[in-house]
Amino acid sequence: MLLRKKPERTAELKATLESHSGEIERQLAGTRVGPRTEDRKLLTTDYPLLPTRRRFWEAVLRAVDPSGTSSMLRALRIIHDAVRDLAEQPVGTVIPGDYIFDQLQAGMVQQAVLLRELDETIRRLDDGTPAGKLARRVCGLIFLIRKLPREGGADIGVRATADMLADLMVADLKNGGTTIRKDLPPLLEKLVDDGVLLKDHDEYNLQTKEYSEWDKEFRNKKSRLQNNTGEIYHARDALIRSAAAQAVKSLKLIQGESKIARSHRGLFRRRAAGGGRNGNPGLGPRRLGLQRKERRRCCACRRHEQPHRLRVRAQGE
Repeated sequence: MLLRKKPERTAELKATLESHSGEIERQLAGTRVGPRTEDRKLLTTDYPLLPTRRRFWEAVLRAVDPSGTSSMLRALRIIHDAVRDLAEQPVGTVIPGDYIFDQLQAGMVQQAVLLRELDETIRRLDDGTPAGKLARRVCGLIFLIRKLPREGGADIGVRATADMLADLMVADLKNGGTTIRKDLPPLLEKLVDDGVLLKDHDEYNLQTKEYSEWDKEFRNKKSRLQNNTGEIYHARDALIRSAAAQAVKSLKLIQGESKIARSHRGLFRRRAAGGGRNGNPGLGPRRLGLQRKERRRCCACRRHEQPHRLRVRAQGE
């Protein structure tokens, strides 16, 4: 029992928790530490620590202290401090899942589990504003989640996505869930834009200094390419030509009953901007002029109207 409840207030607490069962049962649903049927018997006893978060904390302590020598003592101390901090809060307030980070932060730095660089980055986020405090909380929680193992049977299925982060950070069962689920996604995107976080599909991760510099250079090059359509055009044209040449490289052409082998080569026609004339939207004046010269070279008779490609074929036969 974490916090002794007055017998005359137990019924009130139980009713409050049942009224917010939807919020409680949605948190970390689908993971190995998510809500279970037997949790209903423990909600009142374990309050203000939800069973889901207790299992999450146990997984975190195993991840940051693989030897397990001090995990139990740490857990007891952290729970005791959390209960003391929330003892005067109204019924319905629970211990947020990220509370454990502040308790472990100094020790993780000393044991080199948390790089000092990342520690300083997380601390600087708290500028005294509500947004700054929330940014620090969520970054600490992201660090803990990313430390969880993902190999085979050790994976508990918790990921640093916006939904799961919000699940673990809700403190007020009555009103906190809606508020934090609205405020958290734009804050995460801002942290990504500021280079504090890295987004990998739906997951978030803290950036190190080296990766932050690499990401900055990547963004600069991406911006230059987006503003330089000519370079993209030439690169794409070269790739298309290379792919086409590779595709027909092994192609063998046999013609007629005598099965004469014919050689082939690829011709690429560049479309002029704005189209061409004489009903041919894909050719400019220069290309049309070249076609006329080629037609005159293949036939001395100016009155000959047969297209150039047919004339070449007739000569080949």
